[in-house]
Amino acid sequence: MIPPSGLSYRTPNTFLINSTITPLTPTVTGGINTYTITPALPSGLTLNPATGVISGIPNAASAKAFYQATATNEVGSTTFAFVITVIQELSVKIASQTDATKFGVIDGSVNLSAIGGIPPYQYRLNNGDFQNSASFTKLEAKEYIAAVRDADGASATVLLMIKQPIKVTETPKDITNAFSPNGDGINDNWVITDIESYPSHHLTITDRAGKVIYSVKNYKNEWNGMWNGNYVREGTYYYSIVFDNRELPTKKGFITIVR
Repeated sequence: MIPPSGLSYRTPNTFLINSTITPLTPTVTGGINTYTITPALPSGLTLNPATGVISGIPNAASAKAFYQATATNEVGSTTFAFVITVIQELSVKIASQTDATKFGVIDGSVNLSAIGGIPPYQYRLNNGDFQNSASFTKLEAKEYIAAVRDADGASATVLLMIKQPIKVTETPKDITNAFSPNGDGINDNWVITDIESYPSHHLTITDRAGKVIYSVKNYKNEWNGMWNGNYVREGTYYYSIVFDNRELPTKKGFITIVR
């Protein structure tokens, strides 16, 4: 019998948590009685001392480390050092997102976050160039595919959508001119259909004498005919809706309160 020589394993090796590895099989010259390895393999991996095959399912992350295998027979031994790293599968998520502030304005932004894989990471949107920063600004409203790439060349993607307010081209048309605020749950509030489509405005309601009895920024159909804790009298009142978008004319009209 001759001493063993030329021991080797595939290296380096990067394995995923909870995924069965492709077994590491040694190559060696000479008859072998036993194999040993130091330090202990990552959790979930085992060494067959008779064949030297390393197999299993790693169940915890393990930093890059060198492992030394030794093949021994009655007249000698041979060693080989190789690398094993166990990582979580690479993924990317949206850490934060800001939609466009106005229709047609390109001011959306997104911050991405990578998990798992092997740092450092690089990021990109759609088919743009990869960059080191996970932040993207001056984004137009549309759908994007965000991608991350790790140091080992693995990649992952996530779909995101930068939204924008609807395009406002005219003032509300369907404005109720009469309502009956009496607490019976029927027609108790003054309603402007689709008022939520016009988020930037100021509403003022006055009586016949011009006294302001209700004023609010961004009306949400909440006025129930009350002023200073009391219901106003039946009669006609006047409203004015001034839009922050100065391209839109001020909307004026009257409301009749009946009971």
